[in-house]
Amino acid sequence: FAAPSMRLVVEVDGGYHVARKAADKRRDRDLARLGWRVLRLEAGLVVHRLPEAVARIRQALGARG
Repeated sequence: FAAPSMRLVVEVDGGYHVARKAADKRRDRDLARLGWRVLRLEAGLVVHRLPEAVARIRQALGARG
């Protein structure tokens, strides 16, 4: 998902993304060129430790302000 006003994209990466690291890096770089930051969270973190995932998102949002 994205927070457009904060120029932050949050990606939840699962097992599928292990094979897509190069493509993900290119996408992250392209977004950075456009002024966006990408926060990548592992799916396991989101599923099993949601409060920690939310804290990381909040931290990223606060770092932008």
